[in-house]
Amino acid sequence: MRQTRHLLLRLSMLALGMLAVVDGPAAHADSACGPGQQMVGEQTLTSAAGTTRIPACAPDNTSMPTGEAAAPEIPNMPLNAALAWGNMPDGTPVYFYVTARLNSWGAMKDALAGCEAYGALNCREGVTVANGWLGVSKAADGSYFAAFARKKKEAQKAAIARCAREASGCSISEIIRTS
Repeated sequence: MRQTRHLLLRLSMLALGMLAVVDGPAAHADSACGPGQQMVGEQTLTSAAGTTRIPACAPDNTSMPTGEAAAPEIPNMPLNAALAWGNMPDGTPVYFYVTARLNSWGAMKDALAGCEAYGALNCREGVTVANGWLGVSKAADGSYFAAFARKKKEAQKAAIARCAREASGCSISEIIRTS
C-alpha cells in the first residue's frame, strides 16, 4: 500500500512537471535571434559561394524595461550598403557589394570580406551609402564606376555620367537598392 501511494505521488509529480514543460514559455520558431531579441531585417553577403542572408536582430520590446529605465526607440533607422573594388588574378576589374547593414563600417567590412572570399586581389573600399540607389556603370575597357542617388532613375543617370567623365562606351552594369 505504501509503495503504491509513493508510486502515485511520483507519477503525479512527473505529470505536473510535463505539464509545466508543455505549458511553459513558447519559443518563436520564426526568429533566428536569441532570447529577448527580434529579427528586424536581414544582411546579405554576396560572394563566390553565392548569397548568404544573416539576421539583423534588435531587442524585443516585450523584454525591455518600461518607464524611465526604457531605452529610447530609433524610428526608421536607415540601412547601409557598401561596394568594394578588386581585381581578379588576371587583372579583370570586379566589384562586390552588401546591403541592409546597420552601419556603414559593418557594411564596408562585409563588402571587403566578400571581395577577398571571392579570390579577388587588391580589394579596396569603394562607397558606403544609405537610403537610396547605387548605380554601377561599366566602361568599354572594363572599368567600373559608381554613383548614388535617392531615386533609381537618378542613380542610373549619375552612374553613366560618372563613367563618361573618365571613359567611353559606358553602360549600366547594375542598379542596387541600398536598404
